[in-house]
Amino acid sequence: MLTTLYLVRHGATFANLTHPPILQGRAMNPPLAPEGVRQAWATAALLGTRDVVRGYSSPMLRATQTLEIVCQNRDIITHSLDLLTECDLGAWEGSSWEAIRRDEPQAEADFKRDPAAFGYRGGENFEQVHRRAVQGLETVVRSHPGETVVVVSHNIVLRTFLAGLMGLPPSKARNVLLDNCGVSKVTHDADGWKLRMLNSAFHL
Repeated sequence: MLTTLYLVRHGATFANLTHPPILQGRAMNPPLAPEGVRQAWATAALLGTRDVVRGYSSPMLRATQTLEIVCQNRDIITHSLDLLTECDLGAWEGSSWEAIRRDEPQAEADFKRDPAAFGYRGGENFEQVHRRAVQGLETVVRSHPGETVVVVSHNIVLRTFLAGLMGLPPSKARNVLLDNCGVSKVTHDADGWKLRMLNSAFHL
């Protein structure tokens, strides 16, 4: 049976909208900014005509709020799944790439060269996140064969998973750019995963 997943990066928080953006992993748990709420409602309108029957999200507030808005006024059963939680950014949580480049230039350069081998200092690397992203999304499709499910998660979780579907290793996942509330569509059946749509953002 064909299972369809709409993969949504959560709506924007103030950390996402700050210039330069603040690195926001699993230690920070802010709500959606007003712009993020607007993005979530636009996503709800986009997915309102799709036959979604289930919703999954990371347990983090920005993801659960986005899923709640997307499923508002619809008969959709929602779940929280720890495997969809954003990457552990370790000591770099709450910093910016500009500050890290200034204070830890070698660590920043190593990460940019290969984030699958050189992770966030004291946190996860892209290889670790990719493994649990695959585990989490495979859990969803096994639980809901033949159904259509919306999944709200985070930038690194989704970009490492989607990179893998395009034949890219986790070390190259930073080449996959996802907007806040960008929507990707994947399907799964006996032949495995297929990527149908990547980061649709016209609704935003």
